Amino acid sequence: MKIHGVKLENFMLFDKLDAEFSPNVNIICGENSTGKTALIKLLYACATSCPEMAARRNFEKQLEVTERAKGFISLTHSDFGLCYLHLFRKLRDLFSLNNEEGIKYLSNLRTTNPARISLNFDGEESLRFSLTGDKRKITDNAVNDEFQVPNILFTEFDFAKIVYVPPKEMISSTENFASLYEEYHISFDETYYDLARLLDRPRKKALSPEMEKVAQNMEALIGGKVRQKGKAFYLDMDGVGELRMSLVSEGYRKLATLLNLVSTGSLSDGAILFWDEPETNMNPRMVEPLVKAILALAGAGVQVFVTTHDYFVQQYFGLAAEYGERFQAGTGNLEYRFLSLNKARTADGAETVTLESASRLEDLERNAVKEEFDAVYDREQGLIYGDDA
Repeated sequence: MKIHGVKLENFMLFDKLDAEFSPNVNIICGENSTGKTALIKLLYACATSCPEMAARRNFEKQLEVTERAKGFISLTHSDFGLCYLHLFRKLRDLFSLNNEEGIKYLSNLRTTNPARISLNFDGEESLRFSLTGDKRKITDNAVNDEFQVPNILFTEFDFAKIVYVPPKEMISSTENFASLYEEYHISFDETYYDLARLLDRPRKKALSPEMEKVAQNMEALIGGKVRQKGKAFYLDMDGVGELRMSLVSEGYRKLATLLNLVSTGSLSDGAILFWDEPETNMNPRMVEPLVKAILALAGAGVQVFVTTHDYFVQQYFGLAAEYGERFQAGTGNLEYRFLSLNKARTADGAETVTLESASRLEDLERNAVKEEFDAVYDREQGLIYGDDA
């Protein structure tokens, strides 16, 4: 399953957005508060909900009773009740909304119109719904006739092959995180819990030849293998021995996370990887190996979505798109999509977000990351040579 595009109306900062995606590599950039993370969280919620909608319908009655007992949602449409239940609950937990806030704050607060979302999977509209509801909880008004799930066979898609990697690394904290999240209110959204569960999956006995090559390349990059003992992770480094993951640099921990997800089959042909700001706490020297590891995954059939504020991350992906095989072997046939989110003003002076996209980084007319880099360079030149230089 690939995500081909999304259309949004009145979703958070977006008045309207119509985005098409590459089946291989998608790089999303922009200033703060332009909706980069919100966009990929929405895509992730929808992608993870589709197989759940198909696979868990037989448990609808049981789950409906459970959720009513918790007071989260009141259902009236039996046909699509479970679909709404899972999708809205996922949105609530990904965006860290409590039950009193509900989903109201996922709609554009400048209008009373509902947020409308339409996703295109594998070349056809596959999921369409709207978000409504009061500020207290999701109500019967949220379950409406606009919700449509065409007859597409999501049952063959593996939930564990949809991966979201949040900014804070998780592999050094997996040992206790899942149980803490399940038992206590902690200030982490559900992406961290989902990743902790995926990291704890058993390793596959055998990988495809393509993914075995990817795993070997990653082991060469970090100079060792990832080991799991109980629920704790170690990096067995050549010539050093086993180091508990918390003692390893964050750049290596992030590569170790990818390696573990490859070893368990979560990252394999047909998977989708969402990575929010991979550069967080990353030494710039680790950026190129990280980008090349992501490109290797894309070359092996993983659809990739990356958000970034980082000049180096953006430029390395730009080089890959421009030079293909000359930048990294095996990437010549990959398709790239660079998406730039920018703040703008509507006719009535309200702030909104616009989208620009291109297959080459240099074709973007607005690029907040590069604009800031150029501004710093110009400032430096002015200090060196004087304002008149």
